[in-house]
Amino acid sequence: MKKEVKSIIRIFVGSPGDVEEEREAAFEVIDRLNSHHWRPRNIAVKGYGWDNTHYPKLITNSPQTDIETSLPKMSEYDICVFILCHRLGTPLDESFDPLEDEGRQPTGTEYEFYGALGAETPPQILLYRRMMKFSAEAGVDRKKRREAFEQLELVDDFIEKNTKEGKTFTGDYHKHKTDDDFKTRLEKDLTALVNRLLKTPAQPDKPKIDQPLSIPSSYLNWLRHKASDISLLGLDNKEAHNVRLPQVYVPAITPTPAEEGEEKKAPWNMERGGHDLLLTRLNQDSLYLPGAPGRGKTTFCNWVCWVVASGAIPGDDHELAAEYREELPQDLLGRLPILCRLREFWGHMTCRKDNGDWTRAQLETALCNWLDKKKPDGLTSTLFLEHLKQGNCLLIIDGFDEVPPSREYDGHVEYPRAALLSGLKKALPHWIETGNRILLTSRPYGLNPGERQGLGLAESEISALTGDLQRLFVQRWFHAADREKGKIKAVGLLQQLDARPDLNEFRTNPMLLTALCVKYDEGSRLPKDIHDLYSAVINQVLHNRYLDRAHEVAKVRRRLGVIAWEMHSGDLAGKQRSVPDAEIHEEEIEGVLIDYARSKPHDEGGEDEAADKREDLLSRSGLLLPTENNQAEFYHLSFQDFLAAERFVRSGQSVEDLVASHAGTSQWRQTLLFLFARLTSREDLDTALERFSVLGDYLDRDSLRQNPRPAILLGDCLEIAQARGEIGEWSRIYRQTCYAALEVVENPEHREALFRALGAAGLDDRPGVGLDENGLPDIAWQDIPAGEVTLSGNAGAFPVETFRLSRYPVTNAQFQAFIDDDKGYKNPEWWADLEVEPDKSWSSRWKEDNHPRETVSWYEAMAFCAWLSDRLGYRVSPPTEWQWQHAATSGNPGQDYPWGSEYESGRANIDETVRGAGSHYLRRTTAVGIYPQGDSAQRVSDLAGNVWEWCLN
Repeated sequence: MKKEVKSIIRIFVGSPGDVEEEREAAFEVIDRLNSHHWRPRNIAVKGYGWDNTHYPKLITNSPQTDIETSLPKMSEYDICVFILCHRLGTPLDESFDPLEDEGRQPTGTEYEFYGALGAETPPQILLYRRMMKFSAEAGVDRKKRREAFEQLELVDDFIEKNTKEGKTFTGDYHKHKTDDDFKTRLEKDLTALVNRLLKTPAQPDKPKIDQPLSIPSSYLNWLRHKASDISLLGLDNKEAHNVRLPQVYVPAITPTPAEEGEEKKAPWNMERGGHDLLLTRLNQDSLYLPGAPGRGKTTFCNWVCWVVASGAIPGDDHELAAEYREELPQDLLGRLPILCRLREFWGHMTCRKDNGDWTRAQLETALCNWLDKKKPDGLTSTLFLEHLKQGNCLLIIDGFDEVPPSREYDGHVEYPRAALLSGLKKALPHWIETGNRILLTSRPYGLNPGERQGLGLAESEISALTGDLQRLFVQRWFHAADREKGKIKAVGLLQQLDARPDLNEFRTNPMLLTALCVKYDEGSRLPKDIHDLYSAVINQVLHNRYLDRAHEVAKVRRRLGVIAWEMHSGDLAGKQRSVPDAEIHEEEIEGVLIDYARSKPHDEGGEDEAADKREDLLSRSGLLLPTENNQAEFYHLSFQDFLAAERFVRSGQSVEDLVASHAGTSQWRQTLLFLFARLTSREDLDTALERFSVLGDYLDRDSLRQNPRPAILLGDCLEIAQARGEIGEWSRIYRQTCYAALEVVENPEHREALFRALGAAGLDDRPGVGLDENGLPDIAWQDIPAGEVTLSGNAGAFPVETFRLSRYPVTNAQFQAFIDDDKGYKNPEWWADLEVEPDKSWSSRWKEDNHPRETVSWYEAMAFCAWLSDRLGYRVSPPTEWQWQHAATSGNPGQDYPWGSEYESGRANIDETVRGAGSHYLRRTTAVGIYPQGDSAQRVSDLAGNVWEWCLN
């Protein structure tokens, strides 16, 4: 059922025809704000203009007449946006009145502007001008040049007339240089003006009562204090004493519901434009809020309580896009907020021995018993019931999945989850009809589809953090935790995260991102050792999940380990799995825990506790999750890999045998890597390398050709080992392996993995890739013969003299030498003939030494060449466009590629899946020169694929 529209606001966009990009941007801003900011508040905002609103174009009418008769009158708009640059527009015909003070015919833009300005109740009028250098091109005839100057003068006079009277400013307008500047300014202006127009919106009717029920201020203060506690966000008490939730919270979002008949948005379209604010959604309706562990369900519950108890949305020092700006939830204010954490509540439930069927009265009684025992300041169960009956409660029920399905109590079995579900089914319709607002949270599989439907709540799943929210979270977290150095730390962590694609899963989850913030804060770096990083994250997660049982964290971690190892090995089930299972049945979990209890009777107690321990792990650990059909899985496979490796070390089994059995299986690669990292942490490096030395048996050319995965695993291990000490002869062995792989390994994904590790460990010594003995770029020059090139677009033919071109694109190691040189990047001498001055260089997204340097501007490329010319003693520059094309076609005008006229799969690092050219798509740069099949006839690499390359012109 469609909601009634609360308000309709009309925005007119007027301009001449020389600001087409701004017009498009204006309607884009209106549409985006409408979708994410106003529509959720039940407000309709519509943009109008001659180019986006349909109107019949009659042969008997002038264009302005058609516009005037078909669009609303200027007095009927709420906001008018006018945009100018160098033109004011074409004069209207004589059917329109001339300008009184000038005697000339107005242009269409002037006619619309003065029509709005002269209305009895004028709309809000905004005026923008693009500040762009004026140029009357030499090739334009004299008449057109004169007209261009006249138009520029008209614009200047128009702005002077409407913003000044003598030397006094009577009006104001905005200047902008880029589309982004314009969009940012317009977005802020429209948001402010629409909010001003809606300053006193109608509020939904509350139930009428003879005397308003009071909400004790002492209770609101108590709740505000409890809700602002951020212990669950990863800060220890010593760190958190001055940090509260409002300082670090980032808005929770949910997918925008599809309109009737509209297809649901695909997950990859959610980064932009596919979400609503959860607080806005809750302000409109009662909700069921599912979400994966760590997505921020409990934090959102705390935030709602804090906002309602405070009656305010706190300000913030960080820039926030309009789509993420929360507004005070007017329909939640004045309600009695109750935060019921079911982890605490279910112990106060008194259930029957049968199927646990509950009535609304029983549920309300249980809530009252819980409140009486909790004793929040100033609130009694009697006052709670009065508010509930009057429809004045905001009841937040957090963590349905944390209520156990069954328990033994007083000699019989009870079913608390079924009892709660039946009570909610009976109570929710009555509570909501009375006027209460309800929020129920759970992990996705806490309620099955039938149970969710039976509750009758609108569903809004909490989304992962977008890139913008990730950055905002890190900035706020460090600003709160360390005001003096927080900004520097935030930039540092974000840079390290950009360089670690293996941590992408961590970034989108607030719980895991918090753990990364905590770990980074310990030493202003993330451990390169992946074992230490995962160990720290798991400890952080479990610590926050078991705050009341901190002494059991180590035991919980070991239980998770035995389950993970069983999923990998199948030892207990006698299955001898060749690849790990991603799921395990709940009965298998109980069997694993029973077997573990038998082996550790002093630590684990009796076998009869296994079922309770299983439920505890599934409901509380945040790492092992229930799925459908009584199955369970780890939050991410990498956690299963890590815990399995940790358990294997404890088992005392042979490392050599495990490596020999599974090194060639890609699904075991991460587990074996975690195992190696743990060994280097717990034992000396030589011992760890010796235990993995069996990998050396798989490095000959025939083994590489058949299965390069053991070599890839060795490269990953050496990257870890190199950070811990000397790796001796293994450096030479691995280099030879990689160079041989260029000839015998066909799959580019495998070559990419081998050379990525070679670069990360700093072992790639190919000529032309790194630095020479003087610390300067070691450029390997290739001779390119003379020829002639015809450029596309009728640009003409160009002769090409013999020249030399570097064999590889400039690598990260080579460009970094320019940055690190005291007389390099910051030296104004290399920028003297350029239009810019040296600024801070952008960091390369993929930072391995042997990868091409990217995110380099043309100016930086020119400055690099000027510096290198000075250091080498001869002139170096980027190639001209015709030189580059000549080299990229191997000097053959009949070719489109270095190897021929047709693309051939596997010869270049591109997305081959776009047009069906092949199956390869690496989604990142690769080490230079690892596609020898794609080299030119002159042995120049990467002229197709990998990175775009600047030309001199």
